Amino acid sequence: MKKVVKTSHLIHASSEKVWEHIKTGEGIDKWLPVITTCQLEGEGEGAKRICTTAQGNMLETILEVDAEQRVFKY
Repeated sequence: MKKVVKTSHLIHASSEKVWEHIKTGEGIDKWLPVITTCQLEGEGEGAKRICTTAQGNMLETILEVDAEQRVFKY
């Protein structure tokens, strides 16, 4: 069963600095406490991201990475 998870965080940093941290899809476990580990297989669009939580693993596919518009969709 798929679940929809939405989260919102106010970040006091420039968009350039934030983009540097999210553009690859790695490191989500460093800023989203519910994620205990995050592993990336591949890079860019089509890459797979495996995030581990206390409830188990979530497999995500990176759908879009647009550096010009700073869009990251998964």
